[in-house]
Amino acid sequence: MAAGERVPALIAPAAARGRGYYATLPLTEFPENGYGPGAAWERLVERVALAPLPEETRQRTLREKLVLRAWTEPRVWAEGGPLPARAELIVECPKEARLAISGIPGAKLDWQTDTESRRRAAIRLPEGQHRILVQAKIGERQTRAAVLLTVTSRERWYRKCWIAT
Repeated sequence: MAAGERVPALIAPAAARGRGYYATLPLTEFPENGYGPGAAWERLVERVALAPLPEETRQRTLREKLVLRAWTEPRVWAEGGPLPARAELIVECPKEARLAISGIPGAKLDWQTDTESRRRAAIRLPEGQHRILVQAKIGERQTRAAVLLTVTSRERWYRKCWIAT
C-alpha cells in the first residue's frame, strides 16, 4: 500500500456484539471512490444501517425494500467520435416502478423489456464523463442509483491506462 492511499475497511469490535462499527472511510462513498464490487458494498451499508433494529423490524424493512440496480453496457467506456457514443442503460427493478432518469441530454428513452424486472434503453452521449441518476418509485417508496460512464476514444482510453500503470 502506498503512503496516503485510502483503503476502505470496517471494524466490528467484539465488545459491541454486532451493534457498533468503525469505518476507515465513509461507507456511503463507494460509488464515487470506485470500491468494488458495488453490490457487496450496498449490502454491507444496508446491514450496518439495519443492525441496531429489532429482528422483526429488520426483516419487515428488508421485505418492503424497493430494489433498484442500474448500469450501462459497456460498463466503463464507450467509443467516442464525431457522433455521440452509443451505449445501453439497463435497469432492474419491479415492473410496476416508475422511472425518472437525469444526466442524459435530451433523455426521451425508448424502453425495451428483457425480463419481468429488467428494462434497457439505447442512449447516446457526447465525449466526457457522465453521471446518470436513475430513480424508481412505487407509491411512497422510492430509491435511486447513480451510474458512471466515461465516453472516450479507444486510443485515449488505452493511453490513460498505460500512463496509470
